[in-house]
Amino acid sequence: MGVNNIKPENIKGSITIETIIIIPFVFFCVIFAIFIPLRLYRAVSIQVAADLAAQRGAAVWDNINKDITTGKIHNRSYELYWRLYDGQKEMKALRIKNWLFSRLDGNPVLKTNEMTAVVEIKDYIILKKLQIEAADKSFREKAFAESMSIEPAEFIRNTDFLMEVIKKIGKYCPEVNNVIDELKKVINDIKNRVSKVGAYEN
Repeated sequence: MGVNNIKPENIKGSITIETIIIIPFVFFCVIFAIFIPLRLYRAVSIQVAADLAAQRGAAVWDNINKDITTGKIHNRSYELYWRLYDGQKEMKALRIKNWLFSRLDGNPVLKTNEMTAVVEIKDYIILKKLQIEAADKSFREKAFAESMSIEPAEFIRNTDFLMEVIKKIGKYCPEVNNVIDELKKVINDIKNRVSKVGAYEN
C-alpha cells in the first residue's frame, strides 16, 4: 500500500499522537528556560552580596565607627590595639550581617526573611580573616566569601610591639630563646606574605 493510499482518518490520528508527545516537551522546555536563569540569578546575587560584604566588612573592621558603604569615619574614637584584643566582635559582625541583608532586600527575586547569614572573624595572631556564609533557605542556595583585614600601619605597630616583648623575654629568660626564635620566624613569614600582598595590589 503506497503513501497515497493512507486514509485521512489515520493521518488525523497520527497528528494527535505527535501533539500529545511534542506539546508537553515544548512546555517543559519553556518552563526550564524561565526557571534556570532565575535560579542562576538568585545564586549569583547571593554570592555577589556576600563577596561585597566580606570586602567592605574587612575594610572597616578596624573601626566600628566607619561607614560600611563609604568607609567614612563618623566618630574619631578608636581602639588602638584591637587586633590583639577585640571586644566589639559581635557588634561588628552584626553590622556587617545587617548591611548584607540591606543589599539583598532590594532584590525582587530574593526574600530577605528566608535568608540566613553567618559572619565570623578568624584570628591569626595579628591578622584577621573575615568569613561570611549566606544561604537562601527556600532554594538551598549558599554563598561563601572571605577577605583579609590588613591595615599596614596597625600591622607594623603591633609587629614592632611583639618584637619588643620578645626581646625583653629573651633578655630576662634566656631559656626561652628557642621559642623566641620560632616566633621570630613566624613573624618574619607573616611580614613577607603581607609585603607580597601589598606588592600585588599595587
